[in-house]
Amino acid sequence: MRYLSQLKNGSWQFRFQIPAQFRELLDHKCEYKRNFGFIDKSSARLLALEHEIEIRKRMSAVVYNRQTSNFDQTFVDDIISTKGNEVKACILMCIDAFKKDVRLKQALRFSVIAAQSEPSISPSGCLIDVASGGALRQLRSIHPRELSAQDRTQAYLDTIDFDSKAKSSTEYDLLDQQLRMIHLIAIKARMAIELEEFELAYDLSQLLGYGSLDETKCKKYLLTNVQSLKTTQPLEPLEPLEPLEPLEPLEPKFWKAGNQDNTVSITPKIERLIPSNSNVETPDKPSYKCINGWLEEYSELKYGLKAIKNRIDRELLIEDRHIDAQVRKARIVHQLIGKKNMYDITRSDATQCLMTLFDFPKDPKNNPIYGDLFRNSDESEWITINQQLKLETIMKKTAARYIEAASTVYKQAIRYDKNFTYNPFEGISSEIGKDDDEIDDKFPLSQNDLRVIFSDPIFTEHKFSLNHITKQLLTYQYWLPICSLLTGGRPNELAQSRCGDIRSEKGIVYWDINKDNINKNNTNTNTNKRLKNKSAKRKVPIHPKLIELGFLEFVKGRPKHELIFNDLNYMGKDGYFGKVGEWFKRHFAKPNNFKQQKKSYYSFRHTFADFYKQQDNIAPHLSGALMGHKDPSITYGVYGHQLPLEKLKKLIDILDFDDVLKGVKPFYQRVKCDSSRADNDWQIAE
Repeated sequence: MRYLSQLKNGSWQFRFQIPAQFRELLDHKCEYKRNFGFIDKSSARLLALEHEIEIRKRMSAVVYNRQTSNFDQTFVDDIISTKGNEVKACILMCIDAFKKDVRLKQALRFSVIAAQSEPSISPSGCLIDVASGGALRQLRSIHPRELSAQDRTQAYLDTIDFDSKAKSSTEYDLLDQQLRMIHLIAIKARMAIELEEFELAYDLSQLLGYGSLDETKCKKYLLTNVQSLKTTQPLEPLEPLEPLEPLEPLEPKFWKAGNQDNTVSITPKIERLIPSNSNVETPDKPSYKCINGWLEEYSELKYGLKAIKNRIDRELLIEDRHIDAQVRKARIVHQLIGKKNMYDITRSDATQCLMTLFDFPKDPKNNPIYGDLFRNSDESEWITINQQLKLETIMKKTAARYIEAASTVYKQAIRYDKNFTYNPFEGISSEIGKDDDEIDDKFPLSQNDLRVIFSDPIFTEHKFSLNHITKQLLTYQYWLPICSLLTGGRPNELAQSRCGDIRSEKGIVYWDINKDNINKNNTNTNTNKRLKNKSAKRKVPIHPKLIELGFLEFVKGRPKHELIFNDLNYMGKDGYFGKVGEWFKRHFAKPNNFKQQKKSYYSFRHTFADFYKQQDNIAPHLSGALMGHKDPSITYGVYGHQLPLEKLKKLIDILDFDDVLKGVKPFYQRVKCDSSRADNDWQIAE
């Protein structure tokens, strides 16, 4: 069988590539993978046939080799739920954007005035033409102005080739009508937002995302509550408007949940679209909410809000490690529980899942023997596989983070869905002793470890590796370990820094650790800088030893937007540090058995912290200020200001590793140049 193979370790594996059009029905997976373990070939073939038949039954619901037939009510519900969640996420994202940004709301008002003054007929009936761009363009994500509900529905159905049998089925009619209803709701929600009827737009969004729609209630709700929004003819021009009332101050910059009345009225006021004496029957409270659909909606909401905060287009936003990790962990939790309906999850399920996660294998993909087995298996199967292999499992606090991720996702569901009110995961992770800052089991490097590292030819003879493609010397191998030891910075904080982050104030040169995204034009742009938390933003004075070794000359004269260590590249979830971590493991950790001693590159940071811990006269909050730790005490964590640079300078000057760094060769040496040059030149020391 072409879907069945035997791995090098002797176990049997089933792999089935899922075409893009079927992934909505198979938990949005690109590939279906199952490991059958160490069984005989005949048993493996039978299991593979069973899995293939089951997959093909699910796939028969939609296009396969340009033919479709025999799709059922389950398929219709899945498609409607996915499409509904997509539209719902766009509506909620736009509501948040227009509520939070006063200037965006003002731009919306002027656009409405212009549209009413020069009315033009559009298929959808929406007022504003936002095809040209700008922040208002996000309204198109709800529904394009130039398409009617019927046109958009037909465009979606055209992406699937149905055979004659499918098109004559009741399910096809049901799919067509419900998709049209979703797009009609999208049009009405967009029109409500254009007229600043945010509550109405929110109520419309709550009709979506729960599987099959109740068409009778949807129509009754729409016709009664949005009766003044006609799609068949353009809206009549507004009466002459009086001047706008003064806008409220722009502080706080973004709208907060506690300030919901942060609006400015136009005179005459537009009457509310929902009659006060309405006896409309609202939809019943749903009993089904698919976790996969909500995770997509949650991800879109988070990315959308991040794009708004950074004032860039959603399409230009680079992946966010934190958002993606939360979605992945929440999905694994539901897979382990075995329930897709969020309404079905109980407190007992959440607690039992935490106990199950204690058996989750630790970093199994990098296991030298069984790595291939885990890489080719779904994460939800890792616990079952590890029951036979007995590999090391994750720490309890790591398991708690999976539950915490699920809890965060449920909190957002409660916030955006008025029908969803219960979070079964809330508070469970706190019982494991979760800390606000990183606490791991790594040990600091000993004096002997540091001597071994800094006596390497990289530091004593400048024997750097070479990038064979760019022919560039990998100077990060020299600078990053020294900087990590003498600043105590987190590895990626230093690796992602730009030359403009080395600054001077009151005669003190310092490392400004931030997530400011500055491009070559000195304007804010979308880079991959990130910080662990708010406390991580800080200023760390440059240690005298770094200045002695030539660090300031290494940065001097280079463009501010350029990476300090420009031989590094962004590597997704590992940030800019990924390449450094692999090199350190290969060059130092493995030869010196650091892993067995619970030491790693992160041990440089522990060594920095341990130095101050051994000093009798230094309070913990002082060293914590250098390291970007959140102070847990009320005295220093809540009251008072940040420590002045002068005090931090005195603190950094106390740090003494001269004994282990005495053999390190300065990066630069001054060489005499001809008299035609005003200054001496700098070059790498020979």
